[in-house]
Amino acid sequence: MFPFFNNSTFVMNPSYVADFMLIKLPPELASLISQEHADLRLDNPTEASLLLHEWIHYMQNISTISGIYAFASLIHLWAHFRSTIDTSGESVASQKLNDNANNAVMRTHSYRATARQQRVNGGPLSEERADFSVVSATTRETPLAACLPGEDEEKATLVECGIQVGSSEEIVVAEVGTLEIMEGLAWMIESRYLYTYKQFSKIPKIAPYQLLLKLCRRIVPDINDNDAIACGIAALQDRDPPAGLWRILHGVKAVNSASRRSTVAHLTSHHLTQSWNLIETLLRQTDDHFPNDEAMGNAVKHITSLMRSSMVRRRDNPLFELDTLDRLEQINETTRATALRDIIRELSCCRILSTAGGKPDTIGRDQILSYGHRGTNAEEFDFGHQKLHAALHFTSLHLKDDGFSETSSVDVSDKRRECPFYTACTHELRHHMPNLCAHHPWESIKIKTDPRVACWYRAGVRATRPPHDDPMT
Repeated sequence: MFPFFNNSTFVMNPSYVADFMLIKLPPELASLISQEHADLRLDNPTEASLLLHEWIHYMQNISTISGIYAFASLIHLWAHFRSTIDTSGESVASQKLNDNANNAVMRTHSYRATARQQRVNGGPLSEERADFSVVSATTRETPLAACLPGEDEEKATLVECGIQVGSSEEIVVAEVGTLEIMEGLAWMIESRYLYTYKQFSKIPKIAPYQLLLKLCRRIVPDINDNDAIACGIAALQDRDPPAGLWRILHGVKAVNSASRRSTVAHLTSHHLTQSWNLIETLLRQTDDHFPNDEAMGNAVKHITSLMRSSMVRRRDNPLFELDTLDRLEQINETTRATALRDIIRELSCCRILSTAGGKPDTIGRDQILSYGHRGTNAEEFDFGHQKLHAALHFTSLHLKDDGFSETSSVDVSDKRRECPFYTACTHELRHHMPNLCAHHPWESIKIKTDPRVACWYRAGVRATRPPHDDPMT
Protein backbone atom coordinates (compact mmCIF):
# COMPACT_ATOMS: atom_id res chain seq x y z
CA MET A 1 0.00 0.00 0.00
CA PHE A 2 1.15 3.58 -0.66
CA PRO A 3 2.18 4.96 2.76
CA PHE A 4 0.53 8.03 4.22
CA PHE A 5 0.81 10.15 7.33
CA ASN A 6 -1.68 12.08 9.42
CA ASN A 7 -1.33 15.80 8.96
CA SER A 8 -4.48 17.80 9.54
CA THR A 9 -2.82 21.21 9.11
CA PHE A 10 -2.66 21.40 5.33
CA VAL A 11 -4.09 23.86 2.85
CA MET A 12 -7.68 23.78 1.73
CA ASN A 13 -8.19 21.21 -1.02
CA PRO A 14 -9.26 22.06 -4.55
CA SER A 15 -12.54 20.65 -5.85
CA TYR A 16 -14.08 19.43 -9.08
CA VAL A 17 -17.61 20.39 -10.11
CA ALA A 18 -18.54 17.42 -12.29
CA ASP A 19 -21.73 18.78 -13.88
CA PHE A 20 -19.90 21.85 -15.13
CA MET A 21 -16.46 20.26 -15.72
CA LEU A 22 -14.65 22.88 -13.65
CA ILE A 23 -11.75 22.58 -11.20
CA LYS A 24 -11.80 25.15 -8.40
CA LEU A 25 -8.46 26.13 -6.88
CA PRO A 26 -8.48 27.81 -3.44
CA PRO A 27 -6.27 30.88 -2.95
CA GLU A 28 -3.56 28.73 -1.32
CA LEU A 29 -3.19 26.79 -4.59
CA ALA A 30 -3.75 29.60 -7.08
CA SER A 31 -0.07 29.45 -8.04
CA LEU A 32 -0.65 26.05 -9.69
CA ILE A 33 -1.73 27.86 -12.83
CA SER A 34 -0.18 30.99 -14.28
CA GLN A 35 -2.92 33.58 -14.73
CA GLU A 36 -0.89 35.43 -17.33
CA HIS A 37 -0.08 32.46 -19.58
CA ALA A 38 -2.59 29.83 -18.32
CA ASP A 39 0.27 27.38 -17.83
CA LEU A 40 0.43 24.74 -15.10
CA ARG A 41 3.13 24.95 -12.43
CA LEU A 42 3.52 21.52 -10.86
CA ASP A 43 6.96 21.71 -9.24
CA ASN A 44 5.56 21.24 -5.72
CA PRO A 45 4.71 17.51 -5.58
CA THR A 46 2.12 17.82 -2.80
CA GLU A 47 0.23 20.62 -4.55
CA ALA A 48 0.54 18.85 -7.90
CA SER A 49 -0.94 15.66 -6.41
CA LEU A 50 -3.98 17.61 -5.21
CA LEU A 51 -4.56 19.02 -8.69
CA LEU A 52 -4.01 15.55 -10.14
CA HIS A 53 -6.79 14.22 -7.89
CA GLU A 54 -9.29 16.69 -9.37
CA TRP A 55 -8.02 16.21 -12.92
CA ILE A 56 -8.60 12.45 -12.52
CA HIS A 57 -12.24 13.27 -11.78
CA TYR A 58 -12.37 15.18 -15.06
CA MET A 59 -10.90 12.18 -16.85
CA GLN A 60 -13.56 10.01 -15.19
CA ASN A 61 -16.08 12.40 -16.75
CA ILE A 62 -14.79 12.08 -20.32
CA SER A 63 -13.21 8.62 -20.53
CA THR A 64 -15.69 6.28 -18.84
CA ILE A 65 -19.14 5.02 -19.76
CA SER A 66 -20.35 6.26 -16.37
CA GLY A 67 -19.06 9.76 -17.16
CA ILE A 68 -20.63 9.80 -20.62
CA TYR A 69 -23.98 8.80 -19.13
CA ALA A 70 -23.68 11.61 -16.59
CA PHE A 71 -23.01 14.28 -19.23
CA ALA A 72 -25.57 12.95 -21.71
CA SER A 73 -28.24 12.79 -19.00
CA LEU A 74 -27.59 16.41 -18.01
CA ILE A 75 -27.98 17.59 -21.62
CA HIS A 76 -31.13 15.42 -21.81
CA LEU A 77 -32.55 17.27 -18.79
CA TRP A 78 -31.66 20.65 -20.30
CA ALA A 79 -33.48 19.74 -23.53
CA HIS A 80 -36.64 18.88 -21.56
CA PHE A 81 -36.29 22.00 -19.43
CA ARG A 82 -36.40 24.16 -22.55
CA SER A 83 -40.00 23.07 -23.08
CA THR A 84 -41.03 24.64 -19.75
CA ILE A 85 -39.66 28.11 -20.63
CA ASP A 86 -41.85 30.89 -21.99
CA THR A 87 -40.69 33.85 -24.08
CA SER A 88 -39.74 35.78 -20.91
CA GLY A 89 -37.05 33.22 -20.17
CA GLU A 90 -38.71 31.69 -17.10
CA SER A 91 -40.16 28.27 -16.39
CA VAL A 92 -43.93 28.69 -15.96
CA ALA A 93 -46.92 26.51 -15.04
CA SER A 94 -48.56 26.99 -18.44
CA GLN A 95 -45.60 25.25 -20.08
CA LYS A 96 -45.78 22.01 -18.10
CA LEU A 97 -44.32 18.84 -19.61
CA ASN A 98 -46.62 15.99 -20.60
CA ASP A 99 -46.63 12.90 -18.37
CA ASN A 100 -44.19 10.91 -20.49
CA ALA A 101 -41.67 13.75 -20.64
CA ASN A 102 -42.03 14.46 -16.92
CA ASN A 103 -41.52 10.77 -16.12
CA ALA A 104 -38.35 10.87 -18.21
CA VAL A 105 -37.13 13.88 -16.23
CA MET A 106 -37.96 12.22 -12.90
CA ARG A 107 -36.25 9.00 -13.94
CA THR A 108 -33.11 10.83 -15.11
CA HIS A 109 -32.97 12.98 -11.98
CA SER A 110 -33.42 9.88 -9.81
CA TYR A 111 -30.61 8.10 -11.66
CA ARG A 112 -28.27 11.03 -11.18
CA ALA A 113 -29.17 11.41 -7.49
CA THR A 114 -28.69 7.71 -6.81
CA ALA A 115 -25.64 7.12 -8.95
CA ARG A 116 -23.70 10.36 -8.71
CA GLN A 117 -24.17 11.74 -5.21
CA GLN A 118 -22.09 10.95 -2.15
CA ARG A 119 -23.73 8.46 0.20
CA VAL A 120 -24.58 9.53 3.75
CA ASN A 121 -21.75 7.86 5.69
CA GLY A 122 -21.48 9.77 8.95
CA GLY A 123 -20.18 9.15 12.45
CA PRO A 124 -16.67 7.65 12.60
CA LEU A 125 -16.72 7.21 8.80
CA SER A 126 -16.21 10.97 8.46
CA GLU A 127 -13.01 10.84 10.50
CA GLU A 128 -9.50 11.04 9.04
CA ARG A 129 -8.07 7.70 10.17
CA ALA A 130 -6.83 4.45 8.64
CA ASP A 131 -7.45 2.01 11.52
CA PHE A 132 -10.61 0.44 10.18
CA SER A 133 -11.58 -2.65 8.23
CA VAL A 134 -14.47 -3.91 6.12
CA VAL A 135 -15.80 -7.01 7.89
CA SER A 136 -18.76 -7.71 5.60
CA ALA A 137 -20.04 -6.66 2.19
CA THR A 138 -23.21 -7.24 0.23
CA THR A 139 -25.12 -5.52 -2.58
CA ARG A 140 -28.48 -3.76 -2.44
CA GLU A 141 -30.58 -2.52 -5.35
CA THR A 142 -32.42 0.79 -5.21
CA PRO A 143 -35.33 1.35 -7.62
CA LEU A 144 -35.21 4.53 -9.69
CA ALA A 145 -38.24 6.79 -9.61
CA ALA A 146 -40.77 6.96 -12.42
CA CYS A 147 -40.57 4.00 -14.79
CA LEU A 148 -40.89 4.97 -18.42
CA PRO A 149 -44.00 3.60 -20.16
CA GLY A 150 -43.46 0.09 -21.50
CA GLU A 151 -40.13 -0.34 -19.74
CA ASP A 152 -39.17 -2.47 -16.76
CA GLU A 153 -38.35 -0.86 -13.44
CA GLU A 154 -34.74 0.32 -13.39
CA LYS A 155 -32.51 -0.09 -10.38
CA ALA A 156 -29.15 1.21 -9.19
CA THR A 157 -26.79 -0.86 -7.06
CA LEU A 158 -25.08 0.05 -3.79
CA VAL A 159 -22.51 -2.03 -1.94
CA GLU A 160 -23.26 -2.11 1.79
CA CYS A 161 -20.20 -2.62 3.96
CA GLY A 162 -19.97 -3.47 7.62
CA ILE A 163 -17.13 -1.39 9.08
CA GLN A 164 -15.19 -1.78 12.32
CA VAL A 165 -13.27 1.33 13.35
CA GLY A 166 -10.36 1.18 15.74
CA SER A 167 -10.87 -1.04 18.77
CA SER A 168 -14.64 -0.60 18.76
CA GLU A 169 -16.73 -3.74 18.37
CA GLU A 170 -19.59 -1.73 16.88
CA ILE A 171 -20.36 -2.45 13.23
CA VAL A 172 -21.01 0.73 11.27
CA VAL A 173 -22.75 0.43 7.90
CA ALA A 174 -21.18 2.28 4.96
CA GLU A 175 -22.58 2.53 1.44
CA VAL A 176 -20.34 2.45 -1.61
CA GLY A 177 -21.86 3.99 -4.71
CA THR A 178 -20.38 5.41 -7.89
CA LEU A 179 -19.02 8.52 -6.21
CA GLU A 180 -17.18 6.48 -3.57
CA ILE A 181 -15.53 4.50 -6.37
CA MET A 182 -14.47 7.70 -8.14
CA GLU A 183 -13.14 9.32 -4.96
CA GLY A 184 -11.31 6.17 -3.95
CA LEU A 185 -9.61 6.01 -7.34
CA ALA A 186 -8.61 9.68 -7.32
CA TRP A 187 -7.17 9.39 -3.81
CA MET A 188 -5.13 6.26 -4.64
CA ILE A 189 -3.78 7.81 -7.86
CA GLU A 190 -2.93 11.03 -6.00
CA SER A 191 -1.11 8.97 -3.34
CA ARG A 192 0.81 6.91 -5.85
CA TYR A 193 1.99 10.02 -7.72
CA LEU A 194 3.17 11.63 -4.50
CA TYR A 195 5.02 8.45 -3.55
CA THR A 196 7.11 8.69 -6.72
CA TYR A 197 8.82 11.50 -4.77
CA LYS A 198 8.97 9.29 -1.66
CA GLN A 199 6.43 11.62 -0.07
CA PHE A 200 3.34 10.47 1.76
CA SER A 201 -0.22 11.64 1.35
CA LYS A 202 -2.40 12.81 4.19
CA ILE A 203 -4.87 10.31 5.66
CA PRO A 204 -8.27 11.31 4.27
CA LYS A 205 -11.72 10.66 5.67
CA ILE A 206 -12.77 7.02 5.66
CA ALA A 207 -15.78 7.94 3.53
CA PRO A 208 -15.74 8.52 0.68
CA TYR A 209 -12.00 8.13 0.05
CA GLN A 210 -10.80 4.88 1.64
CA LEU A 211 -13.84 2.63 1.21
CA LEU A 212 -12.91 1.38 -2.28
CA LEU A 213 -9.49 0.07 -1.25
CA LYS A 214 -10.72 -1.65 1.92
CA LEU A 215 -13.70 -3.16 0.08
CA CYS A 216 -11.33 -4.58 -2.53
CA ARG A 217 -9.25 -6.13 0.25
CA ARG A 218 -12.32 -7.63 1.88
CA ILE A 219 -13.25 -9.51 -1.30
CA VAL A 220 -9.69 -10.14 -2.59
CA PRO A 221 -7.49 -10.21 0.54
CA ASP A 222 -4.15 -10.23 -1.30
CA ILE A 223 -5.01 -7.54 -3.84
CA ASN A 224 -2.41 -4.79 -4.23
CA ASP A 225 -3.19 -1.11 -4.62
CA ASN A 226 -2.51 -0.99 -8.36
CA ASP A 227 -4.89 -3.88 -9.00
CA ALA A 228 -7.50 -2.18 -6.81
CA ILE A 229 -7.10 0.92 -9.00
CA ALA A 230 -7.52 -1.29 -12.08
CA CYS A 231 -10.75 -2.80 -10.73
CA GLY A 232 -12.14 0.66 -9.92
CA ILE A 233 -11.33 1.99 -13.40
CA ALA A 234 -12.99 -1.05 -14.97
CA ALA A 235 -16.08 -0.61 -12.79
CA LEU A 236 -16.63 2.91 -14.15
CA GLN A 237 -17.05 1.42 -17.63
CA ASP A 238 -20.26 -0.21 -16.38
CA ARG A 239 -23.62 1.55 -16.59
CA ASP A 240 -24.02 0.60 -12.90
CA PRO A 241 -20.47 0.94 -11.48
CA PRO A 242 -21.07 -0.58 -8.01
CA ALA A 243 -22.56 -3.69 -9.65
CA GLY A 244 -19.64 -3.74 -12.08
CA LEU A 245 -17.13 -3.47 -9.22
CA TRP A 246 -18.81 -6.36 -7.39
CA ARG A 247 -18.62 -8.61 -10.46
CA ILE A 248 -15.03 -7.66 -11.28
CA LEU A 249 -13.72 -8.25 -7.76
CA HIS A 250 -15.37 -11.64 -7.48
CA GLY A 251 -14.07 -12.47 -10.95
CA VAL A 252 -10.41 -11.70 -10.15
CA LYS A 253 -10.38 -13.55 -6.83
CA ALA A 254 -9.36 -16.76 -8.58
CA VAL A 255 -6.85 -15.05 -10.90
CA ASN A 256 -3.17 -15.28 -10.06
CA SER A 257 -2.00 -11.99 -8.55
CA ALA A 258 0.64 -11.56 -11.27
CA SER A 259 -2.05 -11.66 -13.97
CA ARG A 260 -4.80 -9.57 -12.40
CA ARG A 261 -3.95 -6.25 -14.03
CA SER A 262 -3.69 -7.73 -17.51
CA THR A 263 -6.89 -9.74 -16.95
CA VAL A 264 -8.83 -6.63 -15.91
CA ALA A 265 -7.41 -4.73 -18.90
CA HIS A 266 -8.45 -7.47 -21.32
CA LEU A 267 -11.97 -7.74 -19.89
CA THR A 268 -12.41 -3.96 -19.96
CA SER A 269 -11.24 -3.64 -23.56
CA HIS A 270 -13.60 -6.44 -24.60
CA HIS A 271 -16.51 -4.81 -22.76
CA LEU A 272 -15.85 -1.43 -24.40
CA THR A 273 -15.69 -3.03 -27.84
CA GLN A 274 -19.03 -4.71 -27.17
CA SER A 275 -20.48 -1.39 -25.92
CA TRP A 276 -19.21 0.76 -28.78
CA ASN A 277 -22.58 1.20 -30.50
CA LEU A 278 -24.09 2.32 -27.19
CA ILE A 279 -21.30 4.86 -26.66
CA GLU A 280 -21.70 6.26 -30.17
CA THR A 281 -25.48 6.45 -29.79
CA LEU A 282 -25.21 8.42 -26.54
CA LEU A 283 -22.75 10.88 -28.04
CA ARG A 284 -24.68 11.27 -31.29
CA GLN A 285 -27.96 11.89 -29.45
CA THR A 286 -26.21 14.52 -27.34
CA ASP A 287 -24.82 16.26 -30.44
CA ASP A 288 -28.22 16.16 -32.14
CA HIS A 289 -29.66 18.60 -29.60
CA PHE A 290 -27.42 21.26 -31.20
CA PRO A 291 -27.92 21.31 -34.99
CA ASN A 292 -26.66 24.88 -35.46
CA ASP A 293 -23.13 26.25 -35.67
CA GLU A 294 -23.06 28.41 -32.54
CA ALA A 295 -20.85 28.77 -29.47
CA MET A 296 -22.74 26.69 -26.91
CA GLY A 297 -23.52 23.85 -29.30
CA ASN A 298 -19.91 23.86 -30.41
CA ALA A 299 -18.83 23.60 -26.77
CA VAL A 300 -21.01 20.50 -26.35
CA LYS A 301 -19.61 19.01 -29.55
CA HIS A 302 -16.09 19.78 -28.35
CA ILE A 303 -16.80 17.80 -25.18
CA THR A 304 -18.35 14.87 -27.04
CA SER A 305 -15.39 14.88 -29.43
CA LEU A 306 -13.04 14.65 -26.43
CA MET A 307 -15.18 11.81 -25.12
CA ARG A 308 -14.92 9.92 -28.41
CA SER A 309 -11.15 10.21 -28.57
CA SER A 310 -10.80 9.41 -24.86
CA MET A 311 -12.93 6.29 -25.20
CA VAL A 312 -10.83 5.13 -28.15
CA ARG A 313 -7.78 5.56 -25.93
CA ARG A 314 -9.57 3.70 -23.14
CA ARG A 315 -10.54 0.83 -25.45
CA ASP A 316 -6.98 0.50 -26.73
CA ASN A 317 -5.35 1.04 -23.32
CA PRO A 318 -8.03 0.41 -20.66
CA LEU A 319 -5.80 1.26 -17.69
CA PHE A 320 -3.93 4.22 -19.14
CA GLU A 321 -3.89 5.98 -15.75
CA LEU A 322 -1.75 3.18 -14.31
CA ASP A 323 0.51 3.16 -17.35
CA THR A 324 0.92 6.94 -16.97
CA LEU A 325 1.91 6.52 -13.32
CA ASP A 326 4.40 3.80 -14.29
CA ARG A 327 5.90 6.15 -16.85
CA LEU A 328 6.14 9.07 -14.44
CA GLU A 329 7.80 6.86 -11.85
CA GLN A 330 10.61 6.09 -14.31
CA ILE A 331 11.22 9.76 -15.11
CA ASN A 332 13.86 11.71 -13.21
CA GLU A 333 12.44 13.84 -10.40
CA THR A 334 13.80 17.00 -11.98
CA THR A 335 11.62 16.59 -15.10
CA ARG A 336 8.65 14.68 -13.67
CA ALA A 337 6.53 17.80 -13.13
CA THR A 338 7.07 18.87 -16.73
CA ALA A 339 6.12 15.39 -17.92
CA LEU A 340 2.89 15.46 -15.89
CA ARG A 341 2.05 18.89 -17.27
CA ASP A 342 2.57 17.64 -20.82
CA ILE A 343 0.42 14.56 -20.18
CA ILE A 344 -2.43 16.73 -18.89
CA ARG A 345 -2.16 18.96 -21.95
CA GLU A 346 -2.12 15.95 -24.28
CA LEU A 347 -5.16 14.28 -22.71
CA SER A 348 -6.97 17.64 -22.22
CA CYS A 349 -7.89 19.65 -19.17
CA CYS A 350 -11.16 21.25 -18.13
CA ARG A 351 -11.53 24.91 -17.20
CA ILE A 352 -9.91 26.02 -13.93
CA LEU A 353 -11.39 28.63 -11.59
CA SER A 354 -8.42 30.22 -9.84
CA THR A 355 -9.70 31.97 -6.72
CA ALA A 356 -7.99 34.82 -4.92
CA GLY A 357 -8.23 36.02 -1.36
CA GLY A 358 -10.37 38.97 -0.38
CA LYS A 359 -14.05 39.81 -0.31
CA PRO A 360 -16.31 37.74 -2.61
CA ASP A 361 -18.06 40.89 -3.82
CA THR A 362 -14.84 42.15 -5.39
CA ILE A 363 -15.44 42.39 -9.15
CA GLY A 364 -13.09 40.21 -11.16
CA ARG A 365 -11.46 38.81 -8.03
CA ASP A 366 -11.08 35.34 -9.57
CA GLN A 367 -10.21 34.05 -13.03
CA ILE A 368 -11.49 31.21 -15.19
CA LEU A 369 -8.58 29.82 -17.17
CA SER A 370 -8.21 27.19 -19.87
CA TYR A 371 -5.08 25.06 -20.10
CA GLY A 372 -4.23 23.44 -23.40
CA HIS A 373 -5.48 23.70 -26.96
CA ARG A 374 -8.59 25.87 -27.53
CA GLY A 375 -8.60 26.03 -31.32
CA THR A 376 -8.10 29.05 -33.54
CA ASN A 377 -10.81 31.19 -31.91
CA ALA A 378 -10.01 31.00 -28.20
CA GLU A 379 -12.45 33.78 -27.25
CA GLU A 380 -15.44 32.04 -28.85
CA PHE A 381 -14.30 28.70 -27.40
CA ASP A 382 -14.28 30.16 -23.88
CA PHE A 383 -17.59 31.95 -24.39
CA GLY A 384 -19.28 28.73 -25.54
CA HIS A 385 -18.13 26.79 -22.47
CA GLN A 386 -19.20 29.55 -20.05
CA LYS A 387 -22.55 29.79 -21.85
CA LEU A 388 -23.04 26.04 -21.49
CA HIS A 389 -22.11 26.22 -17.81
CA ALA A 390 -24.72 28.94 -17.29
CA ALA A 391 -27.45 27.03 -19.15
CA LEU A 392 -26.85 23.88 -17.11
CA HIS A 393 -26.71 25.86 -13.86
CA PHE A 394 -30.03 27.53 -14.74
CA THR A 395 -31.55 24.11 -15.44
CA SER A 396 -30.26 22.54 -12.23
CA LEU A 397 -31.85 25.25 -10.07
CA HIS A 398 -35.28 24.02 -11.15
CA LEU A 399 -34.79 20.27 -10.64
CA LYS A 400 -36.95 18.53 -8.05
CA ASP A 401 -37.85 14.91 -7.37
CA ASP A 402 -41.18 15.38 -9.16
CA GLY A 403 -39.85 17.29 -12.16
CA PHE A 404 -39.07 20.95 -12.80
CA SER A 405 -40.27 23.78 -10.56
CA GLU A 406 -41.44 27.13 -11.85
CA THR A 407 -38.79 29.84 -11.78
CA SER A 408 -40.93 31.91 -9.42
CA SER A 409 -40.78 29.12 -6.82
CA VAL A 410 -37.14 28.07 -7.14
CA ASP A 411 -36.19 26.99 -3.63
CA VAL A 412 -32.42 26.69 -3.30
CA SER A 413 -29.79 28.28 -1.08
CA ASP A 414 -28.52 31.79 -1.71
CA LYS A 415 -25.17 30.33 -2.71
CA ARG A 416 -26.74 28.08 -5.35
CA ARG A 417 -28.81 30.98 -6.74
CA GLU A 418 -25.73 33.10 -7.23
CA CYS A 419 -24.32 33.37 -10.75
CA PRO A 420 -21.51 30.79 -10.93
CA PHE A 421 -19.30 33.50 -12.44
CA TYR A 422 -20.05 36.07 -9.73
CA THR A 423 -16.47 36.35 -8.47
CA ALA A 424 -14.86 36.17 -11.93
CA CYS A 425 -17.15 38.28 -14.12
CA THR A 426 -16.24 41.83 -15.16
CA HIS A 427 -19.27 42.48 -17.40
CA GLU A 428 -20.97 45.87 -16.99
CA LEU A 429 -24.05 44.13 -15.55
CA ARG A 430 -21.88 42.86 -12.69
CA HIS A 431 -20.82 46.48 -12.01
CA HIS A 432 -24.28 48.04 -12.18
CA MET A 433 -26.63 45.29 -10.94
CA PRO A 434 -24.69 43.11 -8.48
CA ASN A 435 -27.84 42.17 -6.55
CA LEU A 436 -29.34 40.61 -9.70
CA CYS A 437 -26.14 38.66 -10.33
CA ALA A 438 -26.00 37.45 -6.73
CA HIS A 439 -29.64 36.41 -6.27
CA HIS A 440 -31.49 35.96 -9.58
CA PRO A 441 -29.03 36.07 -12.51
CA TRP A 442 -31.61 34.56 -14.90
CA GLU A 443 -33.43 37.92 -14.86
CA SER A 444 -30.58 39.31 -16.94
CA ILE A 445 -32.57 38.02 -19.93
CA LYS A 446 -35.16 40.77 -19.27
CA ILE A 447 -32.60 43.49 -19.92
CA LYS A 448 -32.44 44.34 -23.62
CA THR A 449 -28.90 43.58 -24.73
CA ASP A 450 -27.13 42.90 -27.98
CA PRO A 451 -26.44 39.12 -27.70
CA ARG A 452 -22.96 39.70 -29.09
CA VAL A 453 -21.99 41.58 -25.90
CA ALA A 454 -24.22 39.78 -23.39
CA CYS A 455 -22.86 38.33 -20.16
CA TRP A 456 -22.26 34.59 -19.95
CA TYR A 457 -25.28 33.85 -17.78
CA ARG A 458 -27.69 35.81 -19.95
CA ALA A 459 -26.36 33.99 -22.99
CA GLY A 460 -27.02 30.64 -21.29
CA VAL A 461 -30.60 31.58 -20.40
CA ARG A 462 -31.19 32.90 -23.91
CA ALA A 463 -29.94 29.62 -25.38
CA THR A 464 -32.40 27.74 -23.16
CA ARG A 465 -35.40 29.92 -23.96
CA PRO A 466 -37.37 29.23 -27.18
CA PRO A 467 -36.48 31.43 -30.18
CA HIS A 468 -37.91 34.96 -29.98
CA ASP A 469 -38.67 37.56 -32.62
CA ASP A 470 -36.85 40.41 -30.85
CA PRO A 471 -33.12 39.98 -31.59
CA MET A 472 -32.24 42.21 -28.63
CA THR A 473 -33.80 39.81 -26.13
